[in-house]
Amino acid sequence: DPIVVMRYKELFPVGKHEIRSYPLIGFASEKTGILFVNRDERDHRRAIRKKVEEFLGLGRSILLFPEGTVSAGSNLLPFRPGSFQSAINAGVPVVPTAILFKSSDIPWKDGDSLYRHMISQLGKRRIDANLIFLDPVHGLEPSELAANAREAIISQFGGNL
Repeated sequence: DPIVVMRYKELFPVGKHEIRSYPLIGFASEKTGILFVNRDERDHRRAIRKKVEEFLGLGRSILLFPEGTVSAGSNLLPFRPGSFQSAINAGVPVVPTAILFKSSDIPWKDGDSLYRHMISQLGKRRIDANLIFLDPVHGLEPSELAANAREAIISQFGGNL
């Protein structure tokens, strides 16, 4: 998913620190400028949040997936409000983005590892997807901003997520 979005926008992704240890994927991820976060350590989450705020303050855009996990792609999972605190602190809106893959064998399959999923996708000659950048949303609190972003995506598809 990050590769699809980053094809069209210059973004700095945020991802879980475990990705660093994945063969090939970890090396490639580091080269993209990814901000790795150890979600189990409060101090590390705080440090990454501060770094994200710095990036936003410099006019850079951040890519994160506020569901906080992967899914089979058939439903939009709840958004974690903590992901939105940096945007509020930096005083910038959030641009909700939706990715709709045209083939059912692209989204994550339950039980797949990231490595297995990436290998299966790298073998494809072409992956067709609709990438939709929605209007920016605002909120005064992380939970409000998360709800606004999620609702914007759901509304785009007539509630069919």
